[in-house]
Amino acid sequence: MIVPDEFKRLASGFYQGSDREASTLQAWIASALKSLDMKEREVLKKFLTDILTARVDEAELQRIWNGTASDYYISGAGGMRAFLTVIRDSIVLDRE
Repeated sequence: MIVPDEFKRLASGFYQGSDREASTLQAWIASALKSLDMKEREVLKKFLTDILTARVDEAELQRIWNGTASDYYISGAGGMRAFLTVIRDSIVLDRE
């Protein structure tokens, strides 16, 4: 699976302690999304939609995330899927 640079760039915005810089999960994600322009967000949204609707399993989602420069680890059963879904949905809501 080819992981787009836009996903890698977004992931680098999630680092240890960055969650404490935002008051909510949505604010944390919005802060990371600021590094991408609208065209890049569309690429990211398509990638996330593809991997989430293809029912890529949790282990593969973790492998994809762990292949980025992010040093923030998402844990818990279904945690990565839930986190990526919120990111994708944040992009959709941002366009409305």
